[in-house]
Amino acid sequence: MRGATCDFDFHFYTHDVALTCEGNTLTVEIDGREFVQVGDNNGLSNGKAGIYYLGDEDPNFSDLVIRSAPRQPVHQWSFTTSQYPGLVEHLDTFTGTVYTESADHTDAQELSVAVDAAKADMDTARQQLETSRAELTNAGPDELAGKRDGAQSASQKVHDAAAEYFDLMFQLFFPNAYRALPLVVEISKILSGQDRLALLLESPEPLNWSRITVTVSRFRPRRGEFIKLDDILVVWSEDGARAILTRTSSRLFLRGEYKILVQQDLDIGLEAPLLRRGGSVLPELAELRFSLG
Repeated sequence: MRGATCDFDFHFYTHDVALTCEGNTLTVEIDGREFVQVGDNNGLSNGKAGIYYLGDEDPNFSDLVIRSAPRQPVHQWSFTTSQYPGLVEHLDTFTGTVYTESADHTDAQELSVAVDAAKADMDTARQQLETSRAELTNAGPDELAGKRDGAQSASQKVHDAAAEYFDLMFQLFFPNAYRALPLVVEISKILSGQDRLALLLESPEPLNWSRITVTVSRFRPRRGEFIKLDDILVVWSEDGARAILTRTSSRLFLRGEYKILVQQDLDIGLEAPLLRRGGSVLPELAELRFSLG
């Protein structure tokens, strides 16, 4: 067992944490960089290895312990800085109420240009990431480090593009507006007159949008089922606490019943080691249902 001081600010950002066990050596990497390597001469032949925080209920996450198995209760935390055990419990705080935010001053042409640019840049960034991941998959031993760096850089570009266009759209909707985070997950419809320009999803704590897939469906009474909308664009804030959902073709959200399926994949890609929770790599799924009037 060994303590280690960490200089990451875990309160406001999400991080990719990987733990690798080779024999009695435990290696912890944060965001692809080696954080600490520990030899555990009392390693167990079975069970779990982990990185644990042994502080109080309001941790600053500055002191971490790396060891082969917990020997006493530990503070539970996820790969996002959430007070909830997982994504489902987090999103279950949504009450179904949709709030209304006025954006009557928003220039429709400026918004249209921003949405088009965001879609183009996000599509390009995602394609580059897929290409980088494919190159990493086929990389030889001598190429592995360089290809992983390339894939990590491509992944960061997706995040940067999302944050850039979130800021642009948020300012178009709410110029110079300060918004405190809600106490639970909330959804607001952003209106200009009677037009539903976008949806704003806000969370009391960060979500790792880089590993989240969002599917939006609208109920079609004549068909008696929810039909997926294929033109949804999602951009998110730098801190991961907010996301804006817009439509790239029809532009507006029509009146009706909706559901948003949120899937968080525990496999963050080949550019970093696989993250597992409870020995499983099955994605976490949560569904948000609401009505837009």
